[in-house]
Amino acid sequence: YYIWTNDFVGNLILHELLKAADRGIKIRLLIDDQNGIKLDGILRSLLQHTNFEIRLFNPYKFRYLRIFDYLFRFKKVNHRMHNKLIIADASIAVTGGRNISSEYFEASSKFQFTDMDILFYGHAVRHAQAVFADFWESTLSVNATDIIGTCAEHHLKALREHYEQLHHEDHSLTEDKLYDAQSYLKELLEHNPIQWSKAHFVADSPKKILGTATQHEMLYGQVMSIMGKPKQHLELASAYFVPTQQGTYYLKQLRVEGIKVRALTNSFAANDVAIVHAFYSQYRIEMLKNGIELYEFKPVLERRRRTWYEIVTGSVIPAKGKNKSSLHAKFFDVDGKVFIGSFNFDPRSTYLNTEVGLVIESSQLQTQIS
Repeated sequence: YYIWTNDFVGNLILHELLKAADRGIKIRLLIDDQNGIKLDGILRSLLQHTNFEIRLFNPYKFRYLRIFDYLFRFKKVNHRMHNKLIIADASIAVTGGRNISSEYFEASSKFQFTDMDILFYGHAVRHAQAVFADFWESTLSVNATDIIGTCAEHHLKALREHYEQLHHEDHSLTEDKLYDAQSYLKELLEHNPIQWSKAHFVADSPKKILGTATQHEMLYGQVMSIMGKPKQHLELASAYFVPTQQGTYYLKQLRVEGIKVRALTNSFAANDVAIVHAFYSQYRIEMLKNGIELYEFKPVLERRRRTWYEIVTGSVIPAKGKNKSSLHAKFFDVDGKVFIGSFNFDPRSTYLNTEVGLVIESSQLQTQIS
C-alpha cells in the first residue's frame, strides 16, 4: 500500500491481521516509505510476531529529517509505489484507488474520499501474486527492521492488549459498521451476483522506479495493448486529471473521429491537491471547445440554508452527509472494457509512480460504470 495511516481504520485492519497471524496465517506487508513515521512503533511491535514480515519500499535515508532527502536525493525519493493491493491465499484479491485510512472508508467525521475498488479471483489473482512477488523481492524493498529497528517482545503483548481495549471501547460503532457492511454485501450479491468475465491484472514493474522498465513492463502500455483504441466512446474518472498537451490532442482526435469522450474529476473546491487543479485547468477550455464532456465533483458542505447560487441553479449535490468530500476513484471504460485501479490520468502516474489495476472485458460492468 501507498498509505497506511495510524487511525481508526488503519488500526482496525492491523488488529485483524494480528488476529490472523495468531491463527497461524503468514502476513507479508509492503508499505511505501512515503507513509511516514507515525506507524513505526506499531510496525516494530508487529515484527515481534513470527508470522509477520514487513518491508518498506524505496525508503528515505534521512528518516526524521526528510527535507535532506528532497534536497540531496530528490530524483530517487520522487518516485513512489502508489499500488493498492490485498491478496488472500493467492486466490482472491482487491485492488483500486483506496489507501488504508479512515477517510477512504466513510469512517472520518471531517472528510471523506469517494473511491472505488474491485474484488476479483481466478487467473488474474495469480498474476497479481506474481506482481507482488516482484515488488517484495525488489532491491527497493527493505526489511522494516533495518529501517525502524526492533523492540522488546513485551511490546507485542502491549499492542495486543491495546487493540483489545480499543475493540471494547469502539465495540458498538465497529459492530454496527460491520453489520451494515455485511447486510449491504448480502443484498448486493442477491441482486448483482458475481460476474464471470475475462480479466487482466496490469501493473508497472518496480524497475520503473529505477528508470529501466520497458514499455511492456509499464501499466500504461499494457492497458493500451489490451483495451485498444476507442471506437465508440471513452469515459474516465480521475481524482487528479492532468491530460497534458499530448493527452489533450489525443482526446481531441477522438472527437474528430466521432468518438464520445466524457471525463469526471475534482472541482477546485473538492481537490485535496490544489496545484493539480491548476495544471488541469490549463486544458479545460480547449477540451470543452472540442466537444469533450467535463464533469467536476463538488465537495459537500453542511449548511443550514442554501446559497442564492444553489437556489437559482439547483446545483447543490449533498453526498453522504460529510463536511467535505473529494473524488479519489480512478477508472475508465472503453467499448465494453473497464479499468479500475490506482492509475491517475496525470504525468506522475504515467512516468514517476508505480501503479496497478484490473482490466475487465465485460459489457455488463461497462454499463454499470457508465
